[in-house]
Amino acid sequence: MAASFAQTGGDYLYNVVRVEIEELDPATMDVKKEAIKHVIDCDSEIGLDPEINEGKKTVLRDAKRILAQAKEEDLLEAINLKLTTVKFQAAVLPIIQGGILRYDLSEPKKIVGYDAPTMTEGVTNKKYFKLSAYIENYEGENVLNYVKLTFPKCRGKVIKLDFKKEFFAPEFDVRATENTKLKKSAYSFDYIDALPAV
Repeated sequence: MAASFAQTGGDYLYNVVRVEIEELDPATMDVKKEAIKHVIDCDSEIGLDPEINEGKKTVLRDAKRILAQAKEEDLLEAINLKLTTVKFQAAVLPIIQGGILRYDLSEPKKIVGYDAPTMTEGVTNKKYFKLSAYIENYEGENVLNYVKLTFPKCRGKVIKLDFKKEFFAPEFDVRATENTKLKKSAYSFDYIDALPAV
């Protein structure tokens, strides 16, 4: 099977159709061996806002003119992600913002509730995670392939709850940074033919 490639002349990306969240092992900063891959099927948007560490500018001047100047390059420190129109999935809350899920005693896989972190717990239960997002790449009116964006080291923020007379869809705010332990940059992307089956 031929590999997927970028379109000549540029891609037409539209709609985040799937998001995956996998907890990282704090010792290795790689995906935990027993980690559950949380799949969020969605009709979603992701805003990517780069966090820049600005380089220092040094200027030598006299009273009338600039004699010399040097400027260090700006560096990418992190990417701030905002996921919107996401299905509410209670199972990811402890990873994104900490807290504890409650399960049914007779059926231990059924979530019956959730407790947000207390002030004394703070962020002790919050996890690092890997986030992958799949975006449709169109050619005309057909999906040619998908762009898989991977953020290898993420940390979530407390979600906003806003219940009104419409369906609730939370916004997830996530900060993605370089995974120095695995020598991976803040993000990367690959072209793939199809969405994963599971």
